[in-house]
Amino acid sequence: ISLWNQVESELEARFLAGLQSWAAAGGSRRTLSLAGRVNGKRTADLRIVAGDGSVVHWQVILQNTIKETRPDVVFRRLDAAPLDVAVYLDGYAYHAAPQVNRLADDAAKRARLRAHGRVVFQLTWDDIDGWGKADPDSPVCRPYKGKAQEAARGTYLQLGEDPAELAGLIWTNPVHTLMAFLSDPDAERWRRRAEAAVAGLLRQPNAERRQAGPDSVGHALVAALRGEALPPDSAVGDLVLVRARDDNDCPLTAVVDSRTYSWTGFTVVDDRLDTIEADRRAHERRWQAWLYWGNLLQFLSYGEGDGGQLAYTELDGFDPSALAITGGIGLLDSLSRLPLDDDDAVPVESPERTRTEPETRPAVEPQLVTGAGSRAKPPVAADPDWAQALDLLDPDEPGLAELARALIERGVPAPEVGYELGTKAWQAELAWPFDKVGVVLAGDDQEARDRDQAYKAEGWDVRDAARWPAEELAARITGGGV
Repeated sequence: ISLWNQVESELEARFLAGLQSWAAAGGSRRTLSLAGRVNGKRTADLRIVAGDGSVVHWQVILQNTIKETRPDVVFRRLDAAPLDVAVYLDGYAYHAAPQVNRLADDAAKRARLRAHGRVVFQLTWDDIDGWGKADPDSPVCRPYKGKAQEAARGTYLQLGEDPAELAGLIWTNPVHTLMAFLSDPDAERWRRRAEAAVAGLLRQPNAERRQAGPDSVGHALVAALRGEALPPDSAVGDLVLVRARDDNDCPLTAVVDSRTYSWTGFTVVDDRLDTIEADRRAHERRWQAWLYWGNLLQFLSYGEGDGGQLAYTELDGFDPSALAITGGIGLLDSLSRLPLDDDDAVPVESPERTRTEPETRPAVEPQLVTGAGSRAKPPVAADPDWAQALDLLDPDEPGLAELARALIERGVPAPEVGYELGTKAWQAELAWPFDKVGVVLAGDDQEARDRDQAYKAEGWDVRDAARWPAEELAARITGGGV
């Protein structure tokens, strides 16, 4: 069945198809059905019957924001206390590639969502591609092995849980972890699973340990996050700091309080351009592992510790005094004092009360950059539909706004924004279907290559903004040349 009639990428389409298949699996006692619209967004109902006969009921809201920093899908719990699970479907080309590099913004936005009570999951192309496979083939799903896994199992057993669970809940495809959480969103149990996962780092061969107290752990933690030399052991202290790298070379730092056995843990992605470009394949793997650990570390905040994911370029703003281990109120409590952006929150409104009139946007007068610090209005003869087109452009895509304004100057008619090609809904940011030319987001991953090949097979010429000379593109559209 066609549950969603519009998606923004193949990644999003495949996630939704996988969700349908997962819900329809024989003997699963799960159902997924179409529902009404909430603020113009399509929704569905997901019901999961537990072993004791109780039902976990979620409203599924499709945001259609794959190119933005807002969640792509939101699961809202309806059968118990309010809970939103925000799911990001992250393509490497749109988030982590050198020419885009939104990692610092991703980290900040998602931390703030978590601070306001949301659970955040992040999934990649490889995660969706491996969904349904019994044995995860991605190394990200097994962040360590041997004695590290033994340590995690031992910790989980001490916490009163079955160590056999970890293979199917933690050391697995992150999509499986998400589905397991939706089936049983018990925050305390997920905190124990996260603690066990972090405990495995204690036995990593590359692990470094330091003893610290509340007064010295903040300094040691900052040094660990920055990759600097760790200070010597503190003479007095019940805190043990551990710095290690998982088998994907993703850096992690954890602190355990030996008195309360509470855990704090952070993972850092090095988003400096020089580091990314030094080895892009290695960077992509570290980025995937960073997302994997971010899914888990968030649950540490449900105990007496803190957890999260950070970007290296934003570490100057990291304040360890806010952490519980240093006597602070807790990182998420501190961040919760900052308001959410309007686009981050999904308003609570029943489908019955949703307006049925088509959504309209206020007109925005397009402007042209004519020099440093100066702006001028576009030519009077410019196509008036460009106003809405400019309003819808991705503001973070390098060169896209400048190309659009150059086309306006040349009298090019307004494009179709967010054009989708074929059943897989390959997206072009700007498209002129009659002329079969378009502008796509920059990217060098498999999804971007498949997208470009799909357009080429249909006779299109699509390029990212950096590879489209404005004069050539304008000539192709207005008939002034090839």
